Amino acid sequence: GIEDLPGKKVISVSGTTSADYLREQRIIFHGVETIEEAYDLLESEEADAIIYDAPVLQYYAATSNNPSLQLVGTPFNAEFYGMALPPDSPYKEELNKAILEIIENGTFEELINKWYLSDLGQ
Repeated sequence: GIEDLPGKKVISVSGTTSADYLREQRIIFHGVETIEEAYDLLESEEADAIIYDAPVLQYYAATSNNPSLQLVGTPFNAEFYGMALPPDSPYKEELNKAILEIIENGTFEELINKWYLSDLGQ
């Protein structure tokens, strides 16, 4: 958890909500320009942890060919993602309805549990 980070070499991408969150929590961290820089620091053991968007880190851990990398704990700060469509897109209403439907019928939660929480050991 967040309480485990003081005294650790923590990395985040500068200018992101993850960096903002660490700053708000008064966690000392090193900011890098790109997530790839953070990966390099972690792989070279110059960092103990990367704090960043969970789906991005999950993908990296799954595809890095480094079995010692893993996501631990639960997300610190829930954030919402959005989709951008051109103005007056004919897909806006259909997309909104589909998203609401999978939230209401439980499919969204099932997908989160299957593809995200299961990889965190929860």
